[in-house]
Amino acid sequence: MSSTADPSKSGSRHSPLSPPLPETGRQLTWAQLYGDTLPLGLENAARQHGAPVVVVTPDTGFAEKLLDQLRFFSKHQDLPLFSFPDWE
Repeated sequence: MSSTADPSKSGSRHSPLSPPLPETGRQLTWAQLYGDTLPLGLENAARQHGAPVVVVTPDTGFAEKLLDQLRFFSKHQDLPLFSFPDWE
């Protein structure tokens, strides 16, 4: 997992078990996530953050797949998951 939030640290590596979170008012982009590292990283970030985490996906299919994966990784945690489908 690499973070591109700060260009001076764009080559830094992070673990999906302890992912970086953006500073208030900043955007954070995670890159080079393979397999199930995205839902694993999101689950850990949400648990670590302790406040709502919003994830924007490119389409509804990707959102549904990600939601299923998040349910798998958070099934033993008390982590509420919600989906807000688009209303085209």
